[in-house]
Amino acid sequence: MKTVLEQMENYISIFDVERRVNPIEEYLRLLKYICNTRIRTVSVCMSFYSYIDKHFIEWKFRDRALSIEDYLKILKIDMYRPYTDVNALCGIELLYNLSIWIKEYAINNGEADYDLYDDILKVSTHVRENVKSILEGLNMKDVKQEKYKYIFCKRDEDVDSVLEYVPDISSYLLGYLDFRRQKDILYKQGALKCIADYLEPRRNAIQNSNYKGLCDTVFFAFNNFRIRHDNNKQIRFNTDEEMIAAYDKTFKLALHLIRAEMAIELKNEIDKYKPK
Repeated sequence: MKTVLEQMENYISIFDVERRVNPIEEYLRLLKYICNTRIRTVSVCMSFYSYIDKHFIEWKFRDRALSIEDYLKILKIDMYRPYTDVNALCGIELLYNLSIWIKEYAINNGEADYDLYDDILKVSTHVRENVKSILEGLNMKDVKQEKYKYIFCKRDEDVDSVLEYVPDISSYLLGYLDFRRQKDILYKQGALKCIADYLEPRRNAIQNSNYKGLCDTVFFAFNNFRIRHDNNKQIRFNTDEEMIAAYDKTFKLALHLIRAEMAIELKNEIDKYKPK
């Protein structure tokens, strides 16, 4: 007769089932929740979506949009049929930012009595928790650019390891990981040029170290992949996909070069303590 543990091996817990994340399904689920969840105001009960939309005109990042749906329409995204994962992620990012902003807006503008604020806080917290879970499943994260403004980008330990060290180009490093930029050749060229310009004054110091080979390879790419120059001597790629792949490899190697510079500086600091 089988033991209890042996019998349990035939069962699968709900916590063991792999959860595949579909951005379109997650966006529509999140939108449905925001539209269907009611909050209590002093005079009327309305959906969380309607409350945000009512005050949308006050959101500083709305550009020329007049409503949530209008904002997505300007981006050429159908609010109820996003069609692509990128469109769905744009929708999730928008709802995420608005849910964070509306909580503070309600307080700062005297809109929130206790019941209203309690409802807004609960829904906003649920939205934030759900989005964090979605991003985790997609190996992505939210990055705060400024107050009430978050962007989604891919997780990358190499980028995370150098961000604090290179604040002047941190926005380009994060921008390179932005899900909207994955096939944007012009943006990738611009970001890599900014990284090249940052590394150029440090090039000699790196070349005079153990990282000379890496430095030569990275600057070969900078100077021959239409990043810093645009002339007939530049390497011609057969397809855009090949060019993007070469840029992504250059980006990865450039991150290692930035870390090399960090290592050289740290080594020099420690070497000061060596006996003369």
